[in-house]
Amino acid sequence: MWEFSSLDSSSLSLKDLQGCRPTALQMERWAGSTLGTLVNFLCVSVDSSAERTAKKFVRELNLSHSIVGYCGSRVEFPKFPAQLGCGGLVIFDETSRIVVPATQSLNQVGLPAFWSADRILEAMVREDDEDDEEDKVDRERRLYRDMGELRYDLVNGGARPCQIPGGPPPGKKNQNKKADVPASKPPPKGVESGGVPSVGHALMDSEHDSCLSLIRSVSTERTLPSLLAVLSEFSEHFSHEEDLLSSSGYGSDSPKGLSPLDTHKLDHQRIIRELEGMVERARERGGKAGEDDGRIIMDLFESHATEFDARYTEYLATF
Repeated sequence: MWEFSSLDSSSLSLKDLQGCRPTALQMERWAGSTLGTLVNFLCVSVDSSAERTAKKFVRELNLSHSIVGYCGSRVEFPKFPAQLGCGGLVIFDETSRIVVPATQSLNQVGLPAFWSADRILEAMVREDDEDDEEDKVDRERRLYRDMGELRYDLVNGGARPCQIPGGPPPGKKNQNKKADVPASKPPPKGVESGGVPSVGHALMDSEHDSCLSLIRSVSTERTLPSLLAVLSEFSEHFSHEEDLLSSSGYGSDSPKGLSPLDTHKLDHQRIIRELEGMVERARERGGKAGEDDGRIIMDLFESHATEFDARYTEYLATF
């Protein structure tokens, strides 16, 4: 299974949760599980500094089971339709034939995208229809079930040791398919953050501050007007940001499906849909925002800023 990644930032802070990084961590979990004895999990860097990015992923995400590579030039880009890993994975069979050109997108549906891909892989490699207790425990251990758990790994040095007995040790393939597996531990709590990092562009930073202020108003006021104000501000900011990135040529040299601007826009659309849903539910409640709406919006905004906006910081600095 292939994941394509793109990263244009030269340095990372604890809050730089790049868009393809969550997928790389899930690939590492798969590769370190019993699935890793039957499936090769390959992450390929395709950005403008592909070799450097591949090495950063290995070092900073603690990747030791999945295979990490890079495309050194445009002639090495895939000849088949593809997309960045956060937009869907490509699954091949044992004859190198593409059986799934794009799994569900992490950007669009969240962690269920990984769960869906896991079911596809299981169906391809399972020798029988039995789903015994060991299979169930293995599945629980290899999948991220909570965004807090995933974020914890992203901001705390990458993949934690999550290898199960029977999974391959780093750099090797263990041929044991079945194993006694201890019960999984509860996931760690998510890491709280209090804002978004600067992108080095005065207008974008100013608009980010305005968005944050309005999000806090939702938490304190819990009214329909406060939600509508956030929806309006987000829509305007996203439009400004997309125009800025498009006019600067951000992602214009990427092959179709692998542009960081395309995935950036898709995440904007996802957030707007979430906000529109909150507005509709507030209307149904007689103009009252949900108790957790402010927190949810803040999480959406911070995640987007650190997973997507941080990727164009270096690019704009050189434009």
